[in-house]
Amino acid sequence: MVLLLCPPEDSHALWLAARLRALGREVELVLPEELLIGSRLELRVASEAVAGELALARGPVLAQRCEGVINRLQALPLLRAESGRAADAAYLEEEWRAAIVAWLAALEGAVLNRPTGVSLCGPCFADAHWRWLATRFGLAVLPWAAGASAEAPPGAGPDELVFVVDGQVIDPGRILAPAAGRALAAMAQAAQLRLCGAVFDGSAAAPRLVRLDPLPPLAAGGAALVEAIASALERP
Repeated sequence: MVLLLCPPEDSHALWLAARLRALGREVELVLPEELLIGSRLELRVASEAVAGELALARGPVLAQRCEGVINRLQALPLLRAESGRAADAAYLEEEWRAAIVAWLAALEGAVLNRPTGVSLCGPCFADAHWRWLATRFGLAVLPWAAGASAEAPPGAGPDELVFVVDGQVIDPGRILAPAAGRALAAMAQAAQLRLCGAVFDGSAAAPRLVRLDPLPPLAAGGAALVEAIASALERP
């Protein structure tokens, strides 16, 4: 069984679930509220192994040996503490966040993408950091000036989107040269993103990278992206 963790408004997750089911995969959609409300989470840590099991209120038990996870969690729902104090609710949310991160870390199958200490959906940086990292791999980026905003200014042309899945580059618009594609794949690997979209500014003759996005609009990748994701789920 493939677990797809996503908020209810994530239409791209629904699109992907339908395409994976068409390929014969069993897909279980799990909403953030289901992770917290009426659920039971067990984590067992020993010197020889770590095991975890999550039981949802509606029945499914999500064990350690699931086929794979596609993680598109953005945030956990707001919680209310029994005391009614905002500080207690914030503490409760952080404890649940830590528990969900630990559960995902204990899974033996593929997880696209594993959460970090600051982001549930994987590495998320400011555009300035993404552009700095891109230059380390020889990719062209938007010009940068002292005092500029942390976020990239819009270019004169539309953004272009390229996908990376476990080192495989899916370039629907064929905007990247082979060398740039290899550099992009190496950058995604360095960022520890197994599944991401790369946003490029299309206002210049050569595409210039703006950021990597761990929550890309999946439908833009078409069948090639679905096949790449299906293949990645078979690799821990």
